[in-house]
Amino acid sequence: MHSVLCKVHLIDLSKAANIVNSGKRGSATIGAVDYSSRTACSPPLCKRSVTRTIFPRTRMTDDQTSILETKDNIQSSLHKLTIKRLILETQRDKLLLEADALAGKIAGVRVEHGTLYNATVPPISSLPNETLCIIFLEAVDIVQSSVDEIFPGKQRDRIILAISHVCKKWRDTALRLPNLWTTFTFDDKDDWRTARDRFDTYLHRAGTLQLLEFNFDFTYPGVPKVDSATEAGRAAMLNATIPYVERWRKISVVVMSESIFSEWIKQLVSLAAPNLECFCLYPYDFFDEDLLDDIQPAIFKGGAPKLSSVYVDDINPLTSLPPLNSITTLHFDCPHAFRGWFTWTAFLKIAAIPSLTHLSILGYMISSNRNPDTSDLVVMSNLEELEINRDQAFIDSLLPKLVAPSLNTLTLQNTNLILFPPDAEPFPNLRNLSLNNFTFDSDRQSLQCFAHKTSLVEQLSISYGDRFNTPAPFLFPSMAREEQLWPKLRRVAFQLREWRHFEPYRDLIRSRNAAGLPMDGISLPSSALEAWKAEGQSEMLDIGCKIITTF
Repeated sequence: MHSVLCKVHLIDLSKAANIVNSGKRGSATIGAVDYSSRTACSPPLCKRSVTRTIFPRTRMTDDQTSILETKDNIQSSLHKLTIKRLILETQRDKLLLEADALAGKIAGVRVEHGTLYNATVPPISSLPNETLCIIFLEAVDIVQSSVDEIFPGKQRDRIILAISHVCKKWRDTALRLPNLWTTFTFDDKDDWRTARDRFDTYLHRAGTLQLLEFNFDFTYPGVPKVDSATEAGRAAMLNATIPYVERWRKISVVVMSESIFSEWIKQLVSLAAPNLECFCLYPYDFFDEDLLDDIQPAIFKGGAPKLSSVYVDDINPLTSLPPLNSITTLHFDCPHAFRGWFTWTAFLKIAAIPSLTHLSILGYMISSNRNPDTSDLVVMSNLEELEINRDQAFIDSLLPKLVAPSLNTLTLQNTNLILFPPDAEPFPNLRNLSLNNFTFDSDRQSLQCFAHKTSLVEQLSISYGDRFNTPAPFLFPSMAREEQLWPKLRRVAFQLREWRHFEPYRDLIRSRNAAGLPMDGISLPSSALEAWKAEGQSEMLDIGCKIITTF
């Protein structure tokens, strides 16, 4: 019985071995295959273990078989994925090498294309150099005319850089055109190191005969303190303009650092600026307590015969006032100097400059020691434009005594109406009147005298101040309607927040239309128009003339 069992089990093991060897290795683990092979090839071991070892170890349940098959499938899948990954990585590396090679070929083709393109003559490049120069200079002039005269910013630099990078022909032409490179601009966002390189490059390209324009803005917005190296670098760049003073056409300096400003301004005391036309200086509160009783120059004592435009802000006239004897435009902005810069005597000398045509005084320029009771007239024969802001006492002293037969534009800001003599003759050529942030805190007589003095205006711009505790804002247009003031008025611009402020002017315009004195148009801010429409006041605009929207 014992030998029979052994034979039977040996046959079973042989079948297992045959199954394994016939290709079903995928459904058995490596351990099972090795075990079956050993039992099939070692009969003595089988006989010795037939009753206690072989029979129990070769019989597996269905669950055990399933586990073995699952593990084998995972191992096989991992192996296949590893091989696939290696193949793909190899392909990737090969493609990367090919891409690098193609990039090099593309770069070479681009160079060849650019060379061939520049060698050809496209229509824009077929223009003669003389024509290109005219186009370049015209483009720069258009940009220059649209920017702030005092500090134009970087618009000019941008157009010049664009012109000089279109193609080789344009660049060669631009680099050989000195007039393109005569203006250097530095603003607070520039790094002084790169700016100094640009400064030297521009001067080299400008040649030795061209007049120069410098614009420096050292205001440091948002920067509480600048390090000493930057301060020294900027001061050195500003001082580098001194050797070229004879070629200055315009110089504009906005500076908040006294260490930068003081050294530079001292060098200008005895120098001559024979070609200087425009001088702009904004040194921010670097002044002392002394007042000038004269207008003798503190800088350019060697002369500046062509100086025609002067813009100064919070200067110390004792150290920074340029020659004023031939100016046409003078702009004083002194919002922080409540005590003034000049005596009344000094101002009369400014008013006597025969070439002065444009005068702007913003703030408190004239000290309180003036004599407002003097009966002497202030004659400014060639004055065409006058702007005054804030200093009510100065306005009250000047305008009633002003004789300005050429005055065309009068702008009054943050002030009240002036009491002119009842019999005062109108300004004969006054056509434009701006009353900005006006309080109109005046009586009827003052309003009548003012309207009579300005009765020849054709364009009126008006905005009210914060105080509306008097009826003057409404009395003024009502009186103009009743007495038919400003008979030549053709256009009005308003800066009004509420429709009730506009209502009396609406009635004035309607009455003028009825009297055969129609208006060409009125200007109103878009915000006011939208607000009135939302409030149901659209009928306010039914005035019988063109409405121009402003922003």
